[in-house]
Order: sequence, then structure tokens, then C-alpha cells
Amino acid sequence: FHVSVCDVEYNSSNQSLEITHKIFLDDLEMTLNKAYDLELDLLSDPDAEVLNSVMKKYMAVNFRISTEGKELKLHHLGMEIEEDVLRYYMEVNNVSPPGELYITNRILLESFDDQQNLVHCRNGDQVLSLLISSDEPGGKINFKD
Repeated sequence: FHVSVCDVEYNSSNQSLEITHKIFLDDLEMTLNKAYDLELDLLSDPDAEVLNSVMKKYMAVNFRISTEGKELKLHHLGMEIEEDVLRYYMEVNNVSPPGELYITNRILLESFDDQQNLVHCRNGDQVLSLLISSDEPGGKINFKD
């Protein structure tokens, strides 16, 4: 069983979407090494500069958010490794409260047939979730209903 978790939270005080991905290191390491012909070892002090560059490329291709048919510009803030998980931080600035979001999350889908990506979206007290898999690599969150 392979899973990643993504939290998307609307921050009304600075009008941004704050995004955190939690991805298991062993699955990510295998995927990045295969996709970019590397020999990263994420469990033992990886080269931060190489990892940062590769993750920006990988996330730019595999994670997208749009609203009202317009793709939002994602800013890559950084990452940290905690035990066997990589936390990857992103942000969308200057965004109105989302009524509807369309999220594409293809993280690790190319590597594992049973990969599932959970996406939890928060806007104030409202929390909506998506379960994404290779059968359906994206989905819509509607805060209007």
C-alpha cells in the first residue's frame, strides 16, 4: 500500500493557499532516481542542493492547482525530512477565498499501481478531501456547496 498526504489550507489573513505534502522517503527516492537517472539516498544526508532542484522539477510536473479554469502559480518554499517522511512546502500567494479548486496530484503514480494520494483542503472550518489514484489523477473541491 502506497500513500501520500497533501494538506491545502486557505490562510485568510495573508490571502494564500499553504500546501504541505507528506511523502514516504523510500517511495520518493525510488521514483526520483528512476525519473532523473540519479542515485539519491534520502535516508542518509542527501545533497540538499540536488534534492531541492530535483523536487522543484518533480513537483512542477506532478502537482497543480487551478481555480475557475486558471492554473495558480505555486511557490516552492522548501522541505524537511522527518524520520521516514519528506515534508514539502508550497504556497500560492494573492488568492481570493477559493470557491472551487481543481487539484491534480500525480505524485508517485508512475511508480506504484496501488498509489493513493489523499488531499485535504481547509477553508476556515470547512474541510473537504479527495482520494486521488492513477484511475483519477485529479479532482474538484467545491467550497460553495
